[in-house]
This record gives sequence, structure tokens and C-alpha cells, in this order.
Amino acid sequence: MGEAPVVAERGGSNFASSYSQKAKTSSLQYCTYELQYIEENRRSKENPWSVRHIGVYHHRDPVSNFDLWVFLCPNADGSVQRMLGALQQQSQDTLRKFCDDPFHFHMLLNCHYPGNMRCYLKALGDQVEDQEDEAFTLDIAPSTSTLNFEAIRCLRHLDNTLLSARAICNNNLSICHSLKTLQSTHDKIPFYDQQNEKLRGYLQGITVIRGKISNSIALLSHGLDLKNALTAAALNEHLLHLTGNTVDDSMTVKIITVVGLIYLPANFVATLYGMNVLPFDPEKHRVTVAKGFWMFVVTWLSLTAGTVETALAKE
Repeated sequence: MGEAPVVAERGGSNFASSYSQKAKTSSLQYCTYELQYIEENRRSKENPWSVRHIGVYHHRDPVSNFDLWVFLCPNADGSVQRMLGALQQQSQDTLRKFCDDPFHFHMLLNCHYPGNMRCYLKALGDQVEDQEDEAFTLDIAPSTSTLNFEAIRCLRHLDNTLLSARAICNNNLSICHSLKTLQSTHDKIPFYDQQNEKLRGYLQGITVIRGKISNSIALLSHGLDLKNALTAAALNEHLLHLTGNTVDDSMTVKIITVVGLIYLPANFVATLYGMNVLPFDPEKHRVTVAKGFWMFVVTWLSLTAGTVETALAKE
């Protein structure tokens, strides 16, 4: 009982009871159930609440009207001990009511523990409202937006927490309904009807808070989609700008290539005539071919062939 209830078992009361026919009228012999509740643990600011449960066993001797109570508590010094200590300080008239009708004690248990649900839902509601205010005031501009997946993750966690709270309220409702049915042989106590209304109010509050969470998640999801779209548009604009610069660079290279094609033949001719392979003969008054001209042709063709072969090998 010291651990939190298993998630799959939250909401179940494990209620069981039996009647005895020894007296003139049928009366309760025993009943047992598991009461789940929320309690402030005062351990951390991130998660100051814990889900706990207490096992209750009540045996009543219909002949001697002797009552035996067994409580399985989550800790040694818990609320049950404090509640029993406070009960011992009550007047004899009050204690006599508990002895005459043990359902007063069931009423005390079901009044004490589920009462924490109001404070728990208020704390969750405050967190949801903070997240909701942030969702409605977020700037989705890509350059200044702080919107991210963390806000949605936090809201999803709160929604899961409220699912557990709803299961616990249903657990308490089931116990109240069962106890009210068993109380049919005793004086009617209007507490169970009042407690049922209170628990239904908690369930309605959970529905409202979960609706706020759904709206905030939807708004944040649309905001993330819009932020991603704006980011993609800005990226496309940047890529378009880079593409334009690339086109401009290509045009520049093309112009340089055309200019080079114009001046390269002239440069080649000037270089060729400046070499000693085509000297000018002043006696014959004309350009003659030097005897070593073949060396120029061989070197030129060899270098050209080596360059072409290297380029083809790299491809």
C-alpha cells in the first residue's frame, strides 16, 4: 500500500460486502474497499502531489454490535492516525454516534480524503491557465518566436494527470454508491448524496480543464505549423537570393570567357611571332621558319595530349 496505485487499476474500488441473517433483520457483517485519493507530498515543486490509496476493512458482529476496523495505510504517520487521534478528543455523544452507526466512520473517511481533490484540481487549473495565457500571447515570427514542442508536451502531461484524477473521482463515486446501498438498513445519512454531488462537480471541473487543454494544444499545434511554414518561406527566399547570386556569377564567368575567346587568339599569335621559331630575315625581307621549329610543335602537342588525358582520367 506504500506505492501509488497501478495505472490500470486506478478507478476500481475493489468493493466487497456480505450480510448476516443472525439478527432479526439482515445487517452488515463485513465490507472492504480500496479508497484512492490525492495528497500533497511537500517534496518537490515540480510534482508536489501524489496518488495514494488506503485499504479499509470493516467487520461488524450483528449480535454484539462489535465493530472491527483495519486500515492499510501508505505511511506510518498518515492522515488516518491523525484523524483517529482527533476523533478520540470528541465528546461522548459524538463517539456514541460512531458506535451506534458505523457508517458515520465510513462517512468520515470518504469526507476526509476526497476533499483534497478540490485543491489538486485548483493547482492543475492554475497551471493550465498559465499555459493557456502563454499560448494566446505567443509571437510566431520565426526570428523572435519562443514557441516549441515543450509547451505541448507540458499540456499533454497535465491531460494525462487529469485522466488519473477522473479515475480517482470515479473510484470515490463507486464507493459512495456502494455504501449508500449498504446503509439501507440503518438511518439514512444525507452525506452520501452530498458527496456524490461534490464528486460529480469535480468530474465536471476535470472536463472543463481538459477542454481548455485541448484548445491550447490545438492553438499551439497550429502556431507551430504556421511558424514552420514561415520558416520554410524565409528559407526559400534565402535560397532564391542565393540562386540569383549564382546566376549573376555565371553571367560574369560567361562574359569573361567570351572576352578570353576574343583576346586569346591574338595573344597566341603575338606570342608565336615573339618566339625565335619564326625569325624575320632582314636580307630576304620576310619571316622564315627556324630549324628548331619542330621542337615547339612536339612540346606543344605533348603538353596538350597530357592535359587532355589527365582531364579524361579524372572524369
